Amino acid sequence: MNDSSEEKFSSVIIVNRNSNNQNTKSVFNEERYFASVWVQLLLQFNIYFSGIWFVSSLITMYKKYCDLSTITRVLSIISLVIAAPVECIRLFLGYSGNLLDKIPDFAGYWILSVFIQTPLQLYMMSNEAILKYVISTVIQAVQCVLLFLQIVSSFAAIRRASFFHREQFQSTKTHR
Repeated sequence: MNDSSEEKFSSVIIVNRNSNNQNTKSVFNEERYFASVWVQLLLQFNIYFSGIWFVSSLITMYKKYCDLSTITRVLSIISLVIAAPVECIRLFLGYSGNLLDKIPDFAGYWILSVFIQTPLQLYMMSNEAILKYVISTVIQAVQCVLLFLQIVSSFAAIRRASFFHREQFQSTKTHR
């Protein structure tokens, strides 16, 4: 199926028989949802991986807390305290925006990903005092790669969904 046929409405005619044996026709408009499979796969993997990432970050912070300088302690704790709840909110917005075709939720997910999670994850990735364990470094690197892939794939999905809704709005506006 090509893109132009997916972006158009199709009418489905259903013939109903009522109690008087009269045929009536009902017309329903079928809408095309633009749920991105790649975004959904990345979100699904990230849901499970976020728990591993959080536990790993806590264990690493606990093990190295005494060896850190005061400023590194404060920044590391603040970044983890902010990153964990923002990650939950971000993943929820990603799910609802992608599966339910809600562009505001999807845009909120993308904004949280770019402007809040990316700086926090990059700080945690570049903090040499925290990343002395190899497993912690690998887990943080996977989290950063997941975040980058989600940002790129969700941007394309948001553009496609907003284009579809704009065309839908313009077609209903011209039919009036």
